[in-house]
Amino acid sequence: MHGWLNWVLIVVALATTLLGVAKDILPNVPKVLMLITAVVTVAGAVLKFYQDARGQSLSNQTTMLAENVPASPDAPSKVLSNDHQRLYANIKEEAKRFRRSKIKLFFSPSIDAGTLYRLGLLAFNQRDPTEAEINLKYALELDPDHTDAFNLLLQLYQSEAMKRLQRGEYDQVEEYMQEAQRLVADSAIEGDLRTMTLLGAVYKTLGQVYERRGKQAVAEQYWKQAGEIFTQLHARAPEDPSILVGLGNFLDHQREFHAALGRYEAALDAAPKYTAAANDAAIACMKLMQQDSEQMAQWQEKACAYWQKAISLSKHDPQFDDNYRAVARRQMAKVCQ
Repeated sequence: MHGWLNWVLIVVALATTLLGVAKDILPNVPKVLMLITAVVTVAGAVLKFYQDARGQSLSNQTTMLAENVPASPDAPSKVLSNDHQRLYANIKEEAKRFRRSKIKLFFSPSIDAGTLYRLGLLAFNQRDPTEAEINLKYALELDPDHTDAFNLLLQLYQSEAMKRLQRGEYDQVEEYMQEAQRLVADSAIEGDLRTMTLLGAVYKTLGQVYERRGKQAVAEQYWKQAGEIFTQLHARAPEDPSILVGLGNFLDHQREFHAALGRYEAALDAAPKYTAAANDAAIACMKLMQQDSEQMAQWQEKACAYWQKAISLSKHDPQFDDNYRAVARRQMAKVCQ
């Protein structure tokens, strides 16, 4: 909207600067040129102040809104109020204008990496992965060492891949996982606990997709990497819910269903609103119905309870969609009487 004004100010500033230089060479140049130069300089300073003030306002607004959403996959999302929804929509449009602006001067707000990360977090929790990815990538352009933005982008790729895996869209799963691997390879960020947990989840997902494609040897390589990561991380943080679920997934792959269920239940003890833990516990119980037929009734009852919990929690979890709930209800119908 104001892009042409930016160019006008630049042209006028350059012209008056050149004419100001000419004044030293040609003493007869009217003194009004000095006044024009001063006016443009003051205008630039005022507009720069506006830019910084607007950027600070956006930063404060995103900070306030981000308090309503979790930054961890094992915490429940909160539904934004109607007022917060409108505020988020306005901030999103402001950020789009900022990103579209080729020259970020004067009329576009000064947005920092932290603001863009929070916008990415809000978009992720509002089930808008495209907007989330754009903001998080931009945040990393401004600050390549922004660990929170890096981890959330990695989490976004992982969660979107899992949705496609459930639908049987294996090419798209591989595309998301390749993006995740490139992100890790191109980053100078040292892997913290959260980063390594997400990387373990990426390897686990690759193991699953290649397993379903019948490429067992490749799948086992990725499962081995995932198992090594989660085993090491569990030794460092034995009560971390995400690590417990990751280790449970590896044990499940090893057909150690009792041990896997124990990890999922420990994760739910630590994070009762953890959708993935409830989902995986339900699946483990269904497998135990086949493996441990003497206690089939017990596993059936637990499977039913965990499916109900997972479906309920998924309604407020951006990593699970309507397709997941449809599949989960079909599974629940097999065990709930």
